Amino acid sequence: MLKQRRISELLTNVDEKTAENVLPDSRRKGFLPHFFNKIENQNYIGEYPAPQDYDMNSMNVEDRHDFLKWYKEKKSKGAISDFAKEIEACCRVDVTILRKACLKFRELILTQTNYEVDAFDSVTIASMCMTIFRTCFLQEEHRVHLVTNTDLALRTRWVNGHGEVWYFDRWLSQKDLLNTHNHVVECKKHQGNEIVRVKKSLGWHTYLSDK
Repeated sequence: MLKQRRISELLTNVDEKTAENVLPDSRRKGFLPHFFNKIENQNYIGEYPAPQDYDMNSMNVEDRHDFLKWYKEKKSKGAISDFAKEIEACCRVDVTILRKACLKFRELILTQTNYEVDAFDSVTIASMCMTIFRTCFLQEEHRVHLVTNTDLALRTRWVNGHGEVWYFDRWLSQKDLLNTHNHVVECKKHQGNEIVRVKKSLGWHTYLSDK
């Protein structure tokens, strides 16, 4: 019984709203009799199953209307159901929907985080949200040491995904460092792990220290 239940759940319909957002109408999936999906019916070829096998009672008004119209057309034409082929076609469309939805979700997260957070580097939604918070919103402070003839140490922080350096009594952005003080800031940042490198035209450079 448990094995039978898992087979039915495996082919549960992907949310049609998701399908609407990622697939054109020509690629949309049709109707599959999920309750008919039993071991003894895997290779069924014959008349289309009863409407109840399509779980029509759980459909909204619009979907039920479309289903009944489709079902009546099949019955009136004496169409034959090849259940194995229908399952394969349904699974292929489901995989396409999920793949395209995942790609859209990944692109959304990348664009909203200045391409600093990849959603699929996290295992769960919760860990992804924490990564976004840690990377784009959590203010961090580190020491940036100038490797020159001075022991000057500069603090750095990240605000809304942008790095700033405490330079002579004020926080300066990377752009301000370049335009005002001729410093070039090179940053490599991945999920909260930062490498900050500041270069001056005379050969000054820095490295990040968390001490």
